[in-house]
Amino acid sequence: MLKFPKPGKLPEADLRAILLREAFIGQHVDSPHLGRTLPVDPARQSRLYNVQPFYEGGTLHGRLSRGEPIPMAEGVAIAACIARAVMALHRQGVVHRDIKPDNVILGPDGGVKLIDLGVARVERVEETGARAPGTPGFVAPEMFAGDSDGDEKTDQFALGVTLYRLFAGEAPWGEIDPDSRLPYERPTPLTRRRPDAPAWLEAAIMRAIAPDPAHRWADVQDLVQALESGGALAVEPAREMSLLERDPVRFWKGVSLVLLIALIVSLVLG
Repeated sequence: MLKFPKPGKLPEADLRAILLREAFIGQHVDSPHLGRTLPVDPARQSRLYNVQPFYEGGTLHGRLSRGEPIPMAEGVAIAACIARAVMALHRQGVVHRDIKPDNVILGPDGGVKLIDLGVARVERVEETGARAPGTPGFVAPEMFAGDSDGDEKTDQFALGVTLYRLFAGEAPWGEIDPDSRLPYERPTPLTRRRPDAPAWLEAAIMRAIAPDPAHRWADVQDLVQALESGGALAVEPAREMSLLERDPVRFWKGVSLVLLIALIVSLVLG
């Protein structure tokens, strides 16, 4: 079971590792939709800190908290920018591990920046510290079960939840206890909360939040293409789980009941 850390002071070694990792990614992964980290003269750095550009605007979370639906065309453009930022990270072997509306800045000129690389994972770089990655409500089921520390598929899941919130204003599972396991198999279809959402957009997002990683997009780049094509590409929806997969106890109870009825009928008629 994934345990989320309580706020507190990190050991200096862990903080140093986090800052160095964030600085390295922010300076080496190039994307107009990814927050940057500015180089600091070592001679002037007497404390542990990073320097980042100031981005005007507010977070996507702040925009959604106003309760006003984001226009569909604007939302699709924002969604594509966030997905492109994630794609840029993955191409360089980086997993963000904390994608959420709080970490997306919307600029007054329409610019979009994905920020906060403090818990990102860099391929082939050993991690330090015990901080569990991710934020409750955006954590993929395989991470919640302790089967993964974060990879491209878990990033895609968190991205899908973020995009769902972008259009619906709330999570696919509604508001639940953040410390409890999400009802992953029962997300509310996007069009039920956003009737003007096109079918292709709903299919693209619902596929990204599929409980089984094998049923998500093969790569975030495929999701980017779906968002930017505006439905021109056929989007295969996530496969609907059978009753046996969703609730095996209920399935076998039903089978037993059918067999019992058949036995009774055969005895009566025989």
